[in-house]
Amino acid sequence: MENELCLVTLQTHIARLTQLFGELSSSTNNASFSACWSNLHLAASLRSLGVDTDVFGDGLWCSSVSEYQSAVDEIGGRFVAGRLIYELVFHAYESLGELFCTACGSVTSRQITRKFIETERHQPLVGLMDVAFEAVGHPPVAFDLNTQDAKAAIKNASYVALAAEVTRQFRNALVHGNFSMLEPEDWGPKSNDKTAGKQTSIFRWHIRLCLLLIQVMCQRSAGTEELEVSETLLRVDEVITSLHRQDQQDNDEDDPEQHSFASFCAVPRFNYWLA
Repeated sequence: MENELCLVTLQTHIARLTQLFGELSSSTNNASFSACWSNLHLAASLRSLGVDTDVFGDGLWCSSVSEYQSAVDEIGGRFVAGRLIYELVFHAYESLGELFCTACGSVTSRQITRKFIETERHQPLVGLMDVAFEAVGHPPVAFDLNTQDAKAAIKNASYVALAAEVTRQFRNALVHGNFSMLEPEDWGPKSNDKTAGKQTSIFRWHIRLCLLLIQVMCQRSAGTEELEVSETLLRVDEVITSLHRQDQQDNDEDDPEQHSFASFCAVPRFNYWLA
């Protein structure tokens, strides 16, 4: 589905935004941009992660228990990686929210959603609603359309605010334990269990959605800031709306031809996030 939407890999997406906020942080000395860079840089830096969930040595009892434990370790490692990357991206989202909401201190995700409604331009990023629908289609819990902010987003025809409400509800599900590590359905040498992949898909779509919302916030709060890209001075709003897109001619996600992407590099992929 990500290829059908012509999206760059998740790692490339994070890396491009990391570099963008690094440039903005250097040119403006703004604390929100610095916080975005710091969190996204850590998310882009993750290369490998392993867990051993057999804390009490139960896997030593017999081979079947050991095989089950190995399956749990795989799912557990992916869950920890997914949660870690998501939290870093979400912290960047809230950090930029302070600038977006012109707040003197921390803001809540609900305040950000309401600011999206207030500043609605009815020009959502290409692919944002597709990603939002995929995120809702891979839920740990059912999306609640009856919350105050969901109703307000629908009433104001604000797709961006509705996507932000999806993000808020997913974060709450994580924080309050409504979405926790999944259990393997099968294990052993002949197992074709897809639980780990299913869990990874949940995180991937919600991480992607949060990244796109960061782009929308950046466009609305810093669109007129200028960056030097490939020795050319460009405004942020000339760059930000396409950082998540592949070049549609040669489908080269790591070296697209768009001039505005020339200095936004890719990073090595992290195996947990391979399609």
